[in-house]
Amino acid sequence: MWHSCDTITTSATKFVKTMPATHPKTAHLATRVSPRVRAKFIAKATAYANHTEVLRELVEAFVEDRLTITQPVTPKENLYVPRSQD
Repeated sequence: MWHSCDTITTSATKFVKTMPATHPKTAHLATRVSPRVRAKFIAKATAYANHTEVLRELVEAFVEDRLTITQPVTPKENLYVPRSQD
C-alpha cells in the first residue's frame, strides 16, 4: 500500500537535537485519520519539530511507558483499559 505525503516547511529555524541512529528505522507504522485531524496534527507538531519526528517520539514514548492515554469524556473505542489489564 502506497500513500503520498505532503511536505510542510516553515521559515522558522528549529533547533532539534538529533541523536545518531543506533538501529536503522526500516519498519513503517500507519493509520487513517480525517484530513482535519491530520492538518491540525501537522500544524501543532511543526511547532516542536518535523511532524514525523513528533509522531515517532509519541510512539516510542508510549512503548517505553512515558506516555499514557487517558479516557476521553465520550469513549470512542474500547482501547481504554486500566494499566493492570494490558
